[in-house]
Amino acid sequence: MLSQIQLLVEILQELLKNHRMNWHDTIISIQKSDIHKDLVLDTFISSDINFNIKRYSESQEFLEINKIILKIYSGRKIKILDVGAGNGISSIALAKEGHYVTALEPDISDLVGSQAIKFGANINKVKVEIIHTFFEDLPKEYFNSFDLVFARQSMHHARSLNKFILSANKALTKAGYLFTVRDHVVSNKFQKKIFLKKHPLHRFYGGENAYTLNEYLKTFSKNSFELEKIYKPSSTPINYHPWCIERVNRRLPLFLRNTIITKVIFSILKFRMNFQSGRLYSFILRKAS
Repeated sequence: MLSQIQLLVEILQELLKNHRMNWHDTIISIQKSDIHKDLVLDTFISSDINFNIKRYSESQEFLEINKIILKIYSGRKIKILDVGAGNGISSIALAKEGHYVTALEPDISDLVGSQAIKFGANINKVKVEIIHTFFEDLPKEYFNSFDLVFARQSMHHARSLNKFILSANKALTKAGYLFTVRDHVVSNKFQKKIFLKKHPLHRFYGGENAYTLNEYLKTFSKNSFELEKIYKPSSTPINYHPWCIERVNRRLPLFLRNTIITKVIFSILKFRMNFQSGRLYSFILRKAS
């Protein structure tokens, strides 16, 4: 009986492998699922585009990102290329801060692509230019054009990590910055297999990926980037979002909800994040002059 069940599981897995959804259909599917309700909220991919933008703009993740950009550029308004912009939450949040934002997004979806970005920009009354292509195919007219290349959860999806970083170098002005956030890191091939197996969306569309920390760092160096700052999983809300003290507290039984216990549990949770397969890192890099 057990072998028959195992055979059925293998057949289903093979069917899934051969009938991958695209990203748009994957998001529609999980939006309809009660099981993925928290995931939809935590990742800002609900069907209400403006709701996603508002929540992201007010999130601890974005507030920290904005603080870092303000510090690097001493409060100046800059030209930003947002790579793999998706539904436009980061592009529009940055544009609302007064920056001159160009969103690069190959998908034309009205849910997770350029049409969603246009809708979000219009409703928030901000200007966002859109480039409809893969970053590795960045048109020459955009070379040496941006003060900052910002990439939220997109670098690890690159068809070629080397070409992705090379494109960042080409897009930036002299001594420009690459700020890549929430990229998946694994220790080895075995851990990568675990990560892909556990990822809640990979089985639907097959587009997830991860690299070792060394692979990222070598590729940065190879493409003339100097590492300014590396943010480990537990070191910043950019990486450990959506977890926070308040979220931990809400999930504890009433009799355990006190400041000391909540802080201890949150510290343990963050410590564990540093060793998980697919843990999240962020990097600030400067184009070598």
